[in-house]
Amino acid sequence: METYIDKLEPNQIDILWANGWRNFGIYFFKETSGYNPTIQKNDIIIPLRIYLPKFTFQKSHLKILKKNKIMNVEFKPIVIDEAKENLFQKHAQRFSYNVPTSLYDFLSEKPESLPYQGIECAVHHKENNQLCAVSFVGVGKQSLSSIYAMFDTDYSTHSLGIFTLLAEIEYGKEHNFEYLYLGYAYQNASFYDYKKKFNHLQYYDWKKNWLDFSQ
Repeated sequence: METYIDKLEPNQIDILWANGWRNFGIYFFKETSGYNPTIQKNDIIIPLRIYLPKFTFQKSHLKILKKNKIMNVEFKPIVIDEAKENLFQKHAQRFSYNVPTSLYDFLSEKPESLPYQGIECAVHHKENNQLCAVSFVGVGKQSLSSIYAMFDTDYSTHSLGIFTLLAEIEYGKEHNFEYLYLGYAYQNASFYDYKKKFNHLQYYDWKKNWLDFSQ
């Protein structure tokens, strides 16, 4: 199922996310199954979200946060510039399947405002102000949704993909959002299993129910 929507109010995007919809820019879609390259066959797709009011950081998360004290984190409206384009090209080299070609595969031409408010989590090294990671987040009335994250592969040991997600969780809790949507994962093991490693995680059963996730 798919459609195109140019503009949504915050409460409207909350409703779509809560019903299993995902979007890249103005392109909205629901996928209940798809090809899982890890098992090389079709698999059930599960939307995931974190219930932020009860979320607590685990020991592994605290280690990542401590390791990245050398970084500054800033949330602000999305701006696509040369530094982010270069970071995207470097990050995209990590992939061998379904390789993205442009940031605009995931964002609209006006990602700060269309089809809803968009913010970025920009991570810079404190010492030289180098842009090391960026994630893009959609903002609803009560919910946030992770859109896309990228990082400098020279800092692979810093787990910056998880670090930006932890920063989004902190931002959501500080601003009293209820949910952070993580996008889709597969029922079986896959590249997206990092999304399954958070407490107070819920999954959508495609029958209008969000249920507690259990590995």
